[in-house]
Amino acid sequence: MSDRSVDPDALAEFREVAQGRLAHLETLIERLRHGNVLGVEPGFGLLDSGQTARETYREFHRQTWSNLQDLRADLAGIIATVDGVAERAVETDADSAAHLSRREA
Repeated sequence: MSDRSVDPDALAEFREVAQGRLAHLETLIERLRHGNVLGVEPGFGLLDSGQTARETYREFHRQTWSNLQDLRADLAGIIATVDGVAERAVETDADSAAHLSRREA
């Protein structure tokens, strides 16, 4: 039988860090929304090089937006997983305690 244990304090600390990063990410995402501080496309002019710069900017913005959304989903998944582990650890501890108390009786 393997000797595994869950440190609830470490889980709580890890969850807090992940939650803080998710909150920070939410503020960045909000700034990138259309019309907000970083959601306004700069003027690139009418020259051919301006059109190339505009296309490059749009692709960069699209890729950044996609990466941020993926990161957001990853952080939310990490938090959900940590919550599940913590919940199962409490249930397992309760089951173990009940089992031990029956054996001692």
